[in-house]
Amino acid sequence: MQYPTRESDVIFAKALIAMAKSKSISMNMTKLQKLLYIAYGVMLASGQGRLLKGRAHAWPYGPIFPRIREELLGVNFDRVGDNREDSELPSEVRSLFEAVLDKFGGFSASSLSNWSHKEESPWWRVISLEQCAWNTVIPDEYIEMYFKENILKSV
Repeated sequence: MQYPTRESDVIFAKALIAMAKSKSISMNMTKLQKLLYIAYGVMLASGQGRLLKGRAHAWPYGPIFPRIREELLGVNFDRVGDNREDSELPSEVRSLFEAVLDKFGGFSASSLSNWSHKEESPWWRVISLEQCAWNTVIPDEYIEMYFKENILKSV
């Protein structure tokens, strides 16, 4: 599978939901968005490029990928995985998602949201320092630097 594309973004999101379900990890939209953001940041920080075509935007509950949110808004997450969405995943993405779920899957959506708001985080820089409006794109450079300095060694 070629990625990132608009189509792969949704496939990857559904695969992450299916993988979480297989590990008995609860999932809702906020938690999905934060786990995708972590995976996105790890890929950038490790020099592998962008995981998703969509960019992270600053929303009140933290970084969000708006197109993925829009595509999955009416989806019952309990039913995702019945069609084996994770079977299309490239091996490097599957490994990344496994690591993210193992390290961060046990946290609640609100805990992950609070984590994304920490001082000096990319979301915090855009909202607090630059005083941008909601839905502002969070620059990949901010995400890459933050994840290199704070997250990469723990995943």
